[in-house]
Amino acid sequence: MRLLVLLFVLVVCPALAQVSGQSSVTGSGFKPPATGSLILLLPPSTEAPELDAGAPMLLQALHSELAAAGFRTALLDKANYETIWTQEVEAVGGIYDSRTGNLKPVERALAIAALAKRLARETSASLVITPRLVLRKAELSGTKASWDGRLVLVPTRGTFGGSSSSTGTTTAVSVQLLALAHDGALAFSTFGGVTLPYAINFVSERPELRENIFSDKNDLTKAAEIALGPLTRK
Repeated sequence: MRLLVLLFVLVVCPALAQVSGQSSVTGSGFKPPATGSLILLLPPSTEAPELDAGAPMLLQALHSELAAAGFRTALLDKANYETIWTQEVEAVGGIYDSRTGNLKPVERALAIAALAKRLARETSASLVITPRLVLRKAELSGTKASWDGRLVLVPTRGTFGGSSSSTGTTTAVSVQLLALAHDGALAFSTFGGVTLPYAINFVSERPELRENIFSDKNDLTKAAEIALGPLTRK
């Protein structure tokens, strides 16, 4: 068995682009609601079509983690969400500049806060959580990659039974949760690392998109646990 050692800077394929490096934050004065409180989950979104398959599993993982922590959960269906969101966007005069097409962050923040307050009032939810599957940057070191609370082995191909070493960065998938309190204030915005969508091929020296990114359901379970930390950790 020969030893294959390559220092490999992984270049991100154009099929999946990375989001900017935001950090997890917790709102000042946030305190987890009492056990038994209702947590309203909004329909999950994904940053790329390749991540769509993980959305139903993400919802299940969030429900399981919240139930294990003693909370009740409810899901707002997509049709109702889209109707209410459209109304709140119209109420602030739109969230995109009509001339440039750029996002208007102040108006977007106002619309999100109004949406959370309205839904919390109508459902008696203590928190409103928006889940999203996003693309992030992971740091490569040796045989592992680290990002958003996860440390995993880097998927490889073409090592012919040897070992491999990588350095640089690669695209990673994470759960992003935006949680707002019943008054529209920020509770937390967090990330939890899920998986690496690319495998390094040490023969072609190119990254290859894996066929089944979410084959291991435990990845989403661990990511949900990390992202829900401000709410579930005692």
